[in-house]
Amino acid sequence: MTDRIPIDAGQIDALLQARGWQRARLFEHDGIDPAALREAEAAGAAALPLACALADALGVAPSVLDAGSPAATRWHARRKTWLVFGLLALFLMTMAFGYRVGADLAARDNRAECIADGGIDCDTPRRTLSTR
Repeated sequence: MTDRIPIDAGQIDALLQARGWQRARLFEHDGIDPAALREAEAAGAAALPLACALADALGVAPSVLDAGSPAATRWHARRKTWLVFGLLALFLMTMAFGYRVGADLAARDNRAECIADGGIDCDTPRRTLSTR
């Protein structure tokens, strides 16, 4: 009898979703037969060659294919951490970009106001607060 590795259809779907793949993309890899995959998902366990081919196609260890395994739990925690840090980085970049655009617009408005007031040197920033 061949060795079987526990797999979870929901876990495979989560791994596909994390990569932005459709299920059909799995079948492009050697060793992954659609009928064998359906049968393994229904049984909750896959033969070792199929599990290894799935894991290789998805870029994970075979133990990650089972949603209840510690490896899968670590994978989900890492994914969540990367998602949180990615969103934080996106937020900070958006804030920096917004600040820069706002500063440029304020400088443009200040220059236009200086020209309208008849100013001579309108390209130097105006200082409104005293430093002394």
